[in-house]
This record gives sequence, structure tokens and C-alpha cells, in this order.
Amino acid sequence: MRRFLRSSIKPILICLLFANSAKGQSIGSTAEDSVRKAALNFVAAFNDLDWPRFEASFDVTATLFNPSGRARRVEGRDSIVASFKRGMGAIPSQRPGPPYLNISPQDLLIQVLGDAAIVTFHLGHATRISRRTIVFVRRGDRWLIAHLHASVIEVDTARVDSVKGVR
Repeated sequence: MRRFLRSSIKPILICLLFANSAKGQSIGSTAEDSVRKAALNFVAAFNDLDWPRFEASFDVTATLFNPSGRARRVEGRDSIVASFKRGMGAIPSQRPGPPYLNISPQDLLIQVLGDAAIVTFHLGHATRISRRTIVFVRRGDRWLIAHLHASVIEVDTARVDSVKGVR
């Protein structure tokens, strides 16, 4: 009987290990897809200056470093939204309709780390490199922005072209 149990348990354990491994891969890709969807939804809301949807992208405790805003960190979802509204609130009156901006992430990379994820990308410009790092946290079944870091490096055109090819 012992011999039968030992010989039967081994294949069962191997099957369970493979099943858990496959399940883990599925969960990872599902999380990555969910983060990608949250990131692209945020970008679309920003392009449209859809303030309710933009605001809903952020965790209440989110923080922001924005090169075009104050030099200091902006803390809290309400302060972040107010900061962007101050800087872009007049744009809709100057243009016929959404989208008002043309933010198009390039070289998007998503790194899921359990209940957190890091999304990085850059934006194409002729004379500068604009980089974005967005940290998402999972809150229930949603991914919300916990931190947004934007940076801009002014460079000559030849330098921008050479850096675009670097990964």
C-alpha cells in the first residue's frame, strides 16, 4: 500500500506544480493587461481633459512630480487634479473638442510586482526627451495611480535620435 501511495502521489504533485505554475502565469498576464488598460484609460482621459475620469485614475493618497508645475511634490488626488486643471483648464475653450492633447506613449513597459506595478514610457518630441513613470497600486479589482513622475530633458536633435534607440 505504501509503495502504491508513493508512486501515486509523485505524479499528482507534479500535476499540481504545473497547474499552479500555469495559474501564476495567467494571473501575471491578466494583471499586466489590467494595468495596461488602466494606464491607457488614464492617458485617454488626460488627452480628452476628462476631469472626472482623470481623477478616478488616482488613489486618494497619490503623489506627483511634474516638471511643468511646482518644483515640489504635489500630494493627494485633489491637489494633483487641481494642479492639472490650473495648467490646462483653458485648453478646451481654445480647441473644437476632444482630444485636446496628443499624449502618445512610446516604448511602454509594464512591470507587475504583486499588488503594485510600474509603467514607464517616453513621449516623442523633436528637441527633448519626456519620460514618465507611473506607479500603480491594486485597490480591490482596480489599478490606481499611487505616484506619477514626469521628467523632461532638453537635448539637441541628434542626441534625441540616438537615445530613442536605447532600451
